[in-house]
Amino acid sequence: MNLERFCLAHPGAFLIPAEHLDEGSVSADVRTLLREGRGLSEEQIALFERGYRLYRERAASLHARAPGSWLPPRKANVLFITDPSRVRPYSAPFLGVTWTLYASDLDPARSHEEFVCYQIFHVERLAFLKALRAAVCFNLSYFLTRTEDELHDFSRAASRSTRPDAPAFVALARALHWIRTLYHLPLREPPAETSEPLGHVDGADLLIPKGTRPDLLALFGAFDAAAREMETAFLAAQAPRAAGQEAVDSVCVFLSEERPDVLVVEPPDRVVYRPEDGTNLEEVRKALAPLASVRAAEGLREDLRLASDKSRAVLATLRDPDVLFRTSAEVDLEGGVYVRADLRRIVYELRQPGFDPLREEGPPYHRQLLAARVVHEWGHLVHEAGLVRIPEARMPEYAEALAALETSWDVLVAAMPARLEDDVKSELDELGADPSHPGRALARVMLTRIADYASNVFFRSYLQSEELESYVRTNVRHHLNEDLGPLAQLARHAVEVQYLGLASFRDPIRYFLDTSYFEAYFVRTGVFSEEHVRALFAATARLCACYELDHAAFVDMP
Repeated sequence: MNLERFCLAHPGAFLIPAEHLDEGSVSADVRTLLREGRGLSEEQIALFERGYRLYRERAASLHARAPGSWLPPRKANVLFITDPSRVRPYSAPFLGVTWTLYASDLDPARSHEEFVCYQIFHVERLAFLKALRAAVCFNLSYFLTRTEDELHDFSRAASRSTRPDAPAFVALARALHWIRTLYHLPLREPPAETSEPLGHVDGADLLIPKGTRPDLLALFGAFDAAAREMETAFLAAQAPRAAGQEAVDSVCVFLSEERPDVLVVEPPDRVVYRPEDGTNLEEVRKALAPLASVRAAEGLREDLRLASDKSRAVLATLRDPDVLFRTSAEVDLEGGVYVRADLRRIVYELRQPGFDPLREEGPPYHRQLLAARVVHEWGHLVHEAGLVRIPEARMPEYAEALAALETSWDVLVAAMPARLEDDVKSELDELGADPSHPGRALARVMLTRIADYASNVFFRSYLQSEELESYVRTNVRHHLNEDLGPLAQLARHAVEVQYLGLASFRDPIRYFLDTSYFEAYFVRTGVFSEEHVRALFAATARLCACYELDHAAFVDMP
């Protein structure tokens, strides 16, 4: 991977990859890159490191004292927004594995490690709960454990902050006097008798006196208002003046001249552009009327060009494109970008998950993820056509690998602690597993997801390293908040960890353990032993290695 191209991929932000964070500092390579490529001073980098170390120390302490309401420390990919006018608020490119901060948080003259530390806690909770009010509420007990000096340093930095949502954190600092009167089990337990009723916040283990509820709602209101104002300011910056017809005309000229090989759809399902439309672009012109700026138009053109180029690259290398089926059981017609098997074309919707391409430019890593998505969709058709398969000569090896995988599951389940016996039985019963040989059912669960891996065997040939890295970071993450049991989570992880081997990670399993909470929740607690988990991952890797691309079906692959 080209570290500079990856970390500095967006003009309004920079990234510190998770694997370039150790327990308390940034790697030398990224440190140099941030100084030379983004002009950060050593003082700014050191401020982040101090805040990050505080986060790790305090998260470990809070989780040890209150494991039911506080997450353990972990690493994540840290996105710093340098230009808020170019990055949508709360952008988090790698689902569940991104902390988004602002470069202004690292201003030594205005900020402080206490402020940086809390910002990490804030975005960590936001990534987990996916709700702003809940993130604020669940983190209130953090302040019950801080000293007066620490609170002073946080409040002073909040009052000086220039980040777009600074007013919300000023409101939080001003609320500390009543926040400190809250109770938490067990961080600040209430007395045997209280003067007023206490409300309990499920999941946060927070106890709120009735009299402070209006204050809490006012604090929520401050964060809501800041979020609205941030989005309003961002969209205004994206369209500093009325676009007029210039933006629409530029896209229509592009469609007429380059004829990108995509279908453009106005949600929910109205096709407004086909390459064969030629200069007959009235439908797409109407659909593009809301284009807010020349910048948004430029981003839309680049999206369509990229989707077309990747599609044409795939089809051009197929010796016989007609081998692809006209129907697909693997492809879902959703997600903003998908392949229409019947038409052998990629669909691009004029409303993408997480942003509106008619009103704004794509967020950081959007285009890298778009490239990966397009080729991954084609990969499903390639897999269904039998062009990624287990060769006949390797079927005995595959059978051995599958048997070894089932055995790994059997050993792992047998070693699970007795205290989980009822939970394990319930989860296995749902799978219809044979109690004496649960590995067969668990391996079967994994095989239902093998199509994604097979698609990736194909698609890596068509992706730049930054595109592949972006895809992998988005698809290897924790599943704690997805209502899955321990075995189901592990089955997902066993397949997804194999994606890391397709990219440039030196230690794929270490990256997974460092970023997923898995080690804290499942290994250190004795649910699974690391030895058995690694054996399961190795058995999965052996099975996945049996899938091969049929090179005879392709010509001049990238």
